[in-house]
Amino acid sequence: MGTYNKQTTRIKGNRNIVGNNNSVNSRHEEHHYHYHQGASSKPNKSDDAAGAGIGVLFALATTCWFFVKNSDAVYFYLQLAACISCAPIIATWLLVIFGNDVDNKQTVAACYGVVIAFITFMLALYGQSQLDPALLLLSQNAKNGWEFWQRLSPYGQEVVIGSLISAICIGGAAFFNFLMGLFVTWDVIASDYYDSHVMSRILNPFRPKIGGVLIAFLTLIAAAFQFGFVFNFIK
Repeated sequence: MGTYNKQTTRIKGNRNIVGNNNSVNSRHEEHHYHYHQGASSKPNKSDDAAGAGIGVLFALATTCWFFVKNSDAVYFYLQLAACISCAPIIATWLLVIFGNDVDNKQTVAACYGVVIAFITFMLALYGQSQLDPALLLLSQNAKNGWEFWQRLSPYGQEVVIGSLISAICIGGAAFFNFLMGLFVTWDVIASDYYDSHVMSRILNPFRPKIGGVLIAFLTLIAAAFQFGFVFNFIK
């Protein structure tokens, strides 16, 4: 790939990250909403819908640009979150070592939390390694999200959206895994006072029967988008 500059760069192929024509033609559009005498004063609903759609697309483009531009930091914190998410599970095992009684359900939940932490860490590591350097270069040279989005090929847009959704799901899975670990740890410590402890009631929605299912769902969605299964299925 040639040196990035303001000249037109042409790249052939259906799986290119950047578009076939990277020159950006700026187009200034103005929408005037005048209320003339004799004209209806009611706003055009189609114009409102179009404006909302453009706003959503611009917000998506800006989010994708920010994500790719700061991807190294994003994936670093995702990997860190995955590691921290199993901290309560480690605390649970320490309690076991020091003689606290742990039933089979708590043991299974603790093992499940460790597995989820490992999977989310590996997904974050894989996601970071799979981001094409051309994407990073493009995000650094683009002045804004809209310019970045326009320069992407359709395949590049799929890669960015898939990586973004996957990163969000990885973060969500790590967060809920941490809360599930807190529930298991607290359940081991205060099982005799479960109904009276405020902390147990707060963490109750994150017990393995509920939190575990949510975590598994988020992890599967993250993997599906990260490996491109979703867009391949849609096509």
